[in-house]
Amino acid sequence: MYNKLQNFKEQGYILVIRLNREDAIETLKSVLDYFPKFDSSTGDESCYRKQFECFFHKLEKAYPNIFLMEMYGIQTLWNYIQCYRNESLNSNMGILRSAQYIHEIIFYLYQCLPNFVGLDEMPTYSIEKKLIKTSAGALVKARTKNEIARKIESGFLLGSDIYDGWDAHTIKKYYEDYKAELEREFALKNNTRCYFEEALLKKCEEEISKCNEGMAMSASSGIENIKEIFNIDSSQDRKTFN
Repeated sequence: MYNKLQNFKEQGYILVIRLNREDAIETLKSVLDYFPKFDSSTGDESCYRKQFECFFHKLEKAYPNIFLMEMYGIQTLWNYIQCYRNESLNSNMGILRSAQYIHEIIFYLYQCLPNFVGLDEMPTYSIEKKLIKTSAGALVKARTKNEIARKIESGFLLGSDIYDGWDAHTIKKYYEDYKAELEREFALKNNTRCYFEEALLKKCEEEISKCNEGMAMSASSGIENIKEIFNIDSSQDRKTFN
């Protein structure tokens, strides 16, 4: 049997924890502390069976308390863990090899935990901020009578709009990728979703909608600014910069 963890990593499944990051890290670390101290030089793995089973018992109890088992990726990793343990019980795999594979999976999750984010920590695009910025820029241009000053203000607003547009594009891609993965896992789970998947899907759709609106506003504002920039009388440019 080969190590399945690398293949799992390449799939990019969504992993979710029930606990906050700090508690999840502490709990999983306490499990790792029970990992047997193998000495392969003895050549007798049977003496490690009790240690191994103690470690597995701790893991079996903690795993569903830390992670949301309804998620396809989390359940898949647990299936791998159980498979490796069963292989050691039926003598198809030695305890040392089985424990090694299980430790790799748990340590992988342990290393991932600091990077977990809550729904409220995921990136967002602020339409309200965009509206304020666009309105303020329009007000400045309307009140400024000097055409060259108007050109400079338009240029700055245009640059800001383009930057915001790209930012919205990046955030949109972020949520489109999440949504695509949710749909893939939805199919793998026989077209069922848990409460968290429903919440994440809703957030994805809301954020994608906001990004679409933001990019549309950027495009509209950018076009108007470009027209203003190039409609300024060229004689005034020469008069100012000569």
